[in-house]
Amino acid sequence: MKTDLWLYAMLGMANASVLGPRKADSTGSLGAPEPQYKADYPKDDYPKDDSPKDDYPEDDYPEDDYPKDDYKPDYPEDDYKSSPSKSYPDDAYPKNDDYPTNGYDTDEYGSEYPKSKAPKAWKPKTHSPEFFSLKVDAKCTNQDLANNPPADPTPEEQDEINQCTFAGFAIRLEKGIVIATPYNKWWDPKLPIFFVDDDTTTYTVSKTPLELYVDATSGALKYAPVGWLPPNSISTSFYKLGNNPLAEVGPSPSYFAWPTTEGRAATEATGKTWWLCPISYTGQYQVFISNVNFGLSGQGGVTKAECERMSLAAINANPWKSSGY
Repeated sequence: MKTDLWLYAMLGMANASVLGPRKADSTGSLGAPEPQYKADYPKDDYPKDDSPKDDYPEDDYPEDDYPKDDYKPDYPEDDYKSSPSKSYPDDAYPKNDDYPTNGYDTDEYGSEYPKSKAPKAWKPKTHSPEFFSLKVDAKCTNQDLANNPPADPTPEEQDEINQCTFAGFAIRLEKGIVIATPYNKWWDPKLPIFFVDDDTTTYTVSKTPLELYVDATSGALKYAPVGWLPPNSISTSFYKLGNNPLAEVGPSPSYFAWPTTEGRAATEATGKTWWLCPISYTGQYQVFISNVNFGLSGQGGVTKAECERMSLAAINANPWKSSGY
């Protein structure tokens, strides 16, 4: 009996030791008990490299045996300076204004002539220009006569007929010539604006100024860019007299004339300075000077059998207005 009790007591003490608290491991958590031994591995199991550092050269290639830019061709730096500075002429065109004249009857002047020949610092010879547009000096007062013209009208009747034919006509520039065409200031584009300088030369007010001239062969009134007048052209003796702020016509208080003022130039029976000649059946008319300027021949290179004699009224114009005069 005592032997059994002693065995039971020994077994209880063994179980109590197993169920007791455990120690925490290195991570702070309760786990398996720490091992009682550690493997003894050598820290440096491999031999160190005790070879000398200078046994081999750091750079096997010489420093300056090869050029730095071997691929670049060896050209002289300033070879172009050896050529003569004036091997080519600056301007192949003559200086005596002997330029080609074809192309003045087109709208594209700049494309046919070198830009370098255009005047760079051109200024008109005037300090107080008077700007104006041009209309045909006509006002219809006898529409019945114009609707039923006689077979052989007198000069007075023909003048009344012309007054109705050209009523409302104005002057425009088109394809190198000056034309008279119907005009309404409310919906038609603005008319060209002119001024006459102190040398009696007429120019347009525009970014690319144009210059009026008379063709000495045909007597036609034409225009060209400033500095590009063709041979046989007369660009002076234009006159604008009077003041016309209200755009009055038939008669006008201001006229544009050539080669002198309106009263002196109009020596014909009708007292008109310009001739208006029909351009086919377009309803437009080309402007010519009077045939009186050609003397007794009466024909200035162009037959003017169907032309009508009229005057041009100068209308005060404002270049800074976008419409109207």
